[in-house]
Amino acid sequence: MTDVSVNLSTLRAVPIRKVFKTEDAFSDWLANNIRILEKCLNLPAINDESVHREKQVGAFSADIVTRTVDGQDVVIENQFGGSDHDHLGKTLTYAAGVDADIIIWLVENARWEHRSVVNWLNEHSPDKFFFLAEIKVYRIDKSLPAVDLRPVEVPNEWEKMLREKFSMTSDAYELYMFFSEINKRLENKLQGYEIKPAGKSSGKSEYYIFYTLKSGKYRGQIHFEVLFYHRPQPHFVIALHLETPEEEYNVRSEERIFSQIRKRLEDEFRDFKIKHGKWGRKWARIQIEVNDDQKTNENAEEIAELAARFFKIVCPVAERVFTE
Repeated sequence: MTDVSVNLSTLRAVPIRKVFKTEDAFSDWLANNIRILEKCLNLPAINDESVHREKQVGAFSADIVTRTVDGQDVVIENQFGGSDHDHLGKTLTYAAGVDADIIIWLVENARWEHRSVVNWLNEHSPDKFFFLAEIKVYRIDKSLPAVDLRPVEVPNEWEKMLREKFSMTSDAYELYMFFSEINKRLENKLQGYEIKPAGKSSGKSEYYIFYTLKSGKYRGQIHFEVLFYHRPQPHFVIALHLETPEEEYNVRSEERIFSQIRKRLEDEFRDFKIKHGKWGRKWARIQIEVNDDQKTNENAEEIAELAARFFKIVCPVAERVFTE
């Protein structure tokens, strides 16, 4: 029998101006909470460092201009009240000015005429992606207000187009979205460290993201990597990768680094396989292997946490050794 005694509250809509007095106030909030676009509009992960407010476009200023981690330029126009021709024109002007790949128009209420326009733009602009979404604010009882962005017009077959744009299979696209989640969490955990996202790739056998240490004068490249392999069985790899033209120097440096951190790695990651040594033709690597193939938010958090702990043990020693 269903339990009808459960106490539940009611989700109440809140007028947006009760929370944000002006459009500028909302734009400021959105710029500092930009990842809500990933969740609500299913966008690729956004590079936090690329977010710009009031970006100059000719004689005008775009509300927000940013970029995804895979290099797509994004322009965002915010509007309270019902959608109108003025803001539509601004949105298109800013999109053209920055040659945006993804164009997002956020409004309080989307009129059907403008829904039709955005739909038409998506049908006739195969290389551009137009979003029209409504800004909603909710509260439960006396809780803090929460913002939701409800898409009303999105590019036709958006996920399919993303896969085709990056030549992804369905499996690769799933990994892409999963690693975007890892990347977001990892960047938060490594705030304050001198690293920069350096790239990512997808293929039939692996998917990876990596960071390059950006301070100091190193004799080569120091990469911190998170990878996924399908074979021989699905597993993740978290690794420090050393690369110079000198094979002997790479191997010698790796041995020195490993000798200094071996005990800490074995204590910290006793449940995982630890490997080190020459890698490929002339590189060297220290890594841990995680036998898992789950792609949930909980697992993204676990992988990101392991990677952050690994980084904090390995990379400071690597920086010191690789400058000598």
